[in-house]
Amino acid sequence: MTTHATHRGKSYWRSAHSSPAKRPTSIALGQCIAGDGQKMRAWVSALLQTLDDRPVPGRTHSDEIRHGYELLGELVAGLGGSSRAIAQDFGLLCAIYDGAAVFAPRLLPVLSHFNLGIETIETRGTGEPYQLSCLEELDDVRAVGGLAATELGYGTNLLGLGVIAVWQPDVRKFTLHTPSAEAINMWPNVGLAGVAKTFVLLARLIVDGRDEGVWPFVVRLRTRDTVSDGVDIEPLPPTTLGPPMDHAAFCFDGMSIPEGALLSGHSAGFDENGEFSCDLSHYERFHLSSGALGSGRVLFAGAALASARAGWAITCRYANQRPTSGGVLLADRDGTQQSLVSCAASLFALTALTNLARARHDAQHPCAATLDMLIKPAASDTARAVLEACVEICGAQGISSANLIGDYFLRGNGIAIAEGANGALKAAVGRALSRMDTSGLYLQPRSEQLPWWHAMLHEREQTITAEARARARTAATTARPDTAATKVYVATMERMAADALSSRATAVEIPEAIATLDDLVAVYCLERIKADANWFAMRGKYSQERAVEVEDALSTRYSLLAEHLSDLLEAVDIPRLPAAIDADSYVIGWLDILNWRHKFPDTK
Repeated sequence: MTTHATHRGKSYWRSAHSSPAKRPTSIALGQCIAGDGQKMRAWVSALLQTLDDRPVPGRTHSDEIRHGYELLGELVAGLGGSSRAIAQDFGLLCAIYDGAAVFAPRLLPVLSHFNLGIETIETRGTGEPYQLSCLEELDDVRAVGGLAATELGYGTNLLGLGVIAVWQPDVRKFTLHTPSAEAINMWPNVGLAGVAKTFVLLARLIVDGRDEGVWPFVVRLRTRDTVSDGVDIEPLPPTTLGPPMDHAAFCFDGMSIPEGALLSGHSAGFDENGEFSCDLSHYERFHLSSGALGSGRVLFAGAALASARAGWAITCRYANQRPTSGGVLLADRDGTQQSLVSCAASLFALTALTNLARARHDAQHPCAATLDMLIKPAASDTARAVLEACVEICGAQGISSANLIGDYFLRGNGIAIAEGANGALKAAVGRALSRMDTSGLYLQPRSEQLPWWHAMLHEREQTITAEARARARTAATTARPDTAATKVYVATMERMAADALSSRATAVEIPEAIATLDDLVAVYCLERIKADANWFAMRGKYSQERAVEVEDALSTRYSLLAEHLSDLLEAVDIPRLPAAIDADSYVIGWLDILNWRHKFPDTK
């Protein structure tokens, strides 16, 4: 065993966090995580760390929720006092979402105030006085915004939503109705009394008995003092596998909202006689309504990965302290190292892909809408898998409310469901990929001559997509259409993640950092190949010899990257957090929580 702090020695890994300055290799690797706007991210992270969101054992469910809203007010005040200004700065929102995921997890669920609430009104609104009045209340957090787009019988199938907004031309108002139990709005966070909520509601517009499609409306659901007339709100039981939120169900019974509540984006309207006009098809109207979900998906995707990186960092540091049988540190167990390396490969690859998706969303790239949908399930599934691995390594410590990993996991669960359940999104994206020109989804890896493991992911994607398109051309049916579409999604997403991480190496000049990135790409690709070995074997591409090559290549890179975990830990740039097991001594961390330091004064 290495006993001195050499660059590749295990004791060096254990001392890395206390090093006052980052090494060049870590800095270069960190650029793959941070993407653009590193200074802004550092500034926002510093602000978020001043907010008091430490785990508080024994705090009630309602107090947890209320604390999140209090943190939202403190955040807006700390950033200048204008929610509208924050919502207009996508780079700032990225920094806020990622920082809150790490440093203020109770704040994260209410951040949709900015993008799903304010951004939707700003981009779809028409400047009506009612809209501006709502924006003023949202701006200084007198009210909190969000989106209501889920119904009991229709889920997030936006084309099938049942709540209706009936146009009343004589008074130039709409009345909202919930015509059936299936149309009850479910899950929006509007259940906590004392917090005003002004939400964007997706509802079916009815004009003179005609169905004019689903449109967004801005609705004041409750003030700080009372629920609005014409709507009944009932808090739902607390969730157990998601973050604390004031989920509620609500239904309408003739609630009246003004003409200006319709967010038509200047694409529709009523003339002086109350006649409705719109040149958009119902499908185009659907896209107008659903477009607000895109920013939420890429923002929450990055947040999920940020929370997973934090959990991974806590786990690394805890493993470096925790002795196991025979006095061997948990971090020196080969199984622990392999798990941490595997997690790092997935985190780096999906973070690179998320950064790409965010950049294209901000630039309004032609493929942005597809990437918005593609990245959310990929990122949140990866985050949950990483955090599950962290819990497996940390044992009981990993599920303690004092150690944050559980907090991170619950938020990952929430993100996997928010803005469309992952399974449905994967199938929807897979169907879209089978029809569209995907040339805009190809990236330039670091080397034109791809290693065989990387090339195999390219070949798998091309084969699966070609088969799907052939079925579409011949109108052939499959007994499992969603499964077939999901295979297209998975093959495309995993190839893109490998490409995204490989392409990041083109901006790196430090040889050791390039080698580490290449090894991370290799582990990511090889693990995907191994997981889909049946598919490759059925096509004659996974012989016994190839299986041996995969195992040998993985084993070699697990060992190489285990020696660079110190660099990877520095690269994710997660400072010590207020978790017992993330203290300099996790034993003292627990003594402080128990208020027992005086009982064991000699503990170091």
